[in-house]
Amino acid sequence: MIAADPDPGTQRRQRLTLLLGVVAVIFCVAVVCGAATIAAVTGLSAIRHMANAGVTALAATDTPQAAAALTPAAFTVAAPHAAVSPYITPTATAAQPVQIAPSVTATEPVTPGMTARQRRVFVDLWSAVEQHYVYQDYHGMDWQAVFTPTLHRINDGISDTRFYDMMSELVASLNDDHSVFLSPGEAHQEQSEYQGSGDYVGIGIVSDVNYARRYTYVLQVLPDSPAARAGLRPHDNILQINGKLSVLGNGDTNMELLRGAEGSTVTVTARTPGQLPRELVMTRTQISTYTPIEYHIITGTTRLGYLLIPTLFEDSIGRQVRAALLDMVKGGRLNGLIVDMRINNGGAYPVLVQTLGFFTSGNAGSLSDRSGVRMTMGVRPDRIANYLSMPLMVLIDHTTASYAEVFAGILQAKGRAKLVGQNTSGNIETLRAHQFEDGSQAWIAEEIFRLPDGSNWEGRGLTPDIPVAQAWDEISSDDDPVIAAAVAALNRGK
Repeated sequence: MIAADPDPGTQRRQRLTLLLGVVAVIFCVAVVCGAATIAAVTGLSAIRHMANAGVTALAATDTPQAAAALTPAAFTVAAPHAAVSPYITPTATAAQPVQIAPSVTATEPVTPGMTARQRRVFVDLWSAVEQHYVYQDYHGMDWQAVFTPTLHRINDGISDTRFYDMMSELVASLNDDHSVFLSPGEAHQEQSEYQGSGDYVGIGIVSDVNYARRYTYVLQVLPDSPAARAGLRPHDNILQINGKLSVLGNGDTNMELLRGAEGSTVTVTARTPGQLPRELVMTRTQISTYTPIEYHIITGTTRLGYLLIPTLFEDSIGRQVRAALLDMVKGGRLNGLIVDMRINNGGAYPVLVQTLGFFTSGNAGSLSDRSGVRMTMGVRPDRIANYLSMPLMVLIDHTTASYAEVFAGILQAKGRAKLVGQNTSGNIETLRAHQFEDGSQAWIAEEIFRLPDGSNWEGRGLTPDIPVAQAWDEISSDDDPVIAAAVAALNRGK
């Protein structure tokens, strides 16, 4: 998932963050780090709220032997179940190299102090992976072998721009589709987006990319945005922006063209699936990164509710869901509820557990590290009307990833919900955020979710109980066969 009008440097991030100003797709909550700080708390909190995790700063050294001495016991860590947690499950394609260019250029002067700082950050990053990475074989990579050549390259003298690129490529080489390094600029952007405090100038959509068909498509349209006023809708395919293809042959996108000066105009050629293309002229305006949920009552033979949860990253999601559930039962109890997780790439552990509490309770599973140590995921019920026993249908597809998958898989395993749609991505590793002294940070895969019986679906994905072949970008808001299948199943009592 990507934001519809990101700046040019975000294109390679793809599903990592929604820099279009809509939602952040991979953000941190608490931070753990090498020489800076380490927060060992339970949960998955993408960027919002940096954890107040009383930590002890350690001086980094320049050799792998010394780095290996930085054991977890050397750090002061927060206790489990702290209010804010560093655990996060990012999106399915998070292993792309990530770079937001710093304000300096490649010709910036390289000073001894800069090289020393880069060396410390690299050693801390290397140590974090060496000590905590969930796969003891480092996903087939010789992690020890990368230390010396990388250190020599840093000692030769490189700019911060090149250094952050190197660290991004280093973490991406783990190839787990999750772990990622963020430059200081990216880390700051994530914090703003998680807290809903980041603004941008654009049209106000969240989008994803269909590389095979070379277009982007709309996942969500922000209320009262230029896109909403122009009639752009979820599922619409964006073919061109100002006459240029939205997706190029090499896989790059032109979505940054949706950004621009406030008050300027942009022309988008869009197509609702099954209809002819149309041109929409929109005036760019200031957009907030607040991500709203969507809900309504489905009228018919029974009284059903529909709830779209676009992300589990924003810390307001739990409150929004609670308010929606209360509002939908004002006119009487529902006979069933459809929870749409098709565009949800995951998010923060506290948000996941809070949202699950509206529909189930008790032992939901565990997070296991590479040593086999497990942290039980307990869910506390939040009793609203009859939602804890109400028939549920959860909509899923290939975009449903990480803690969104965990949400759906837990409800399926507990017999609380049927899954409708397509197989999910099968990415349920959990990350911890390691923040470094220069403001950069790395999300490192350190745990894997397991159901109470020890099983999971990492690498395979969840299988829907009711398969529906059509993908999000092949249907329209007015004719959604996945929703129709869920409604039919609820009406049949299945």
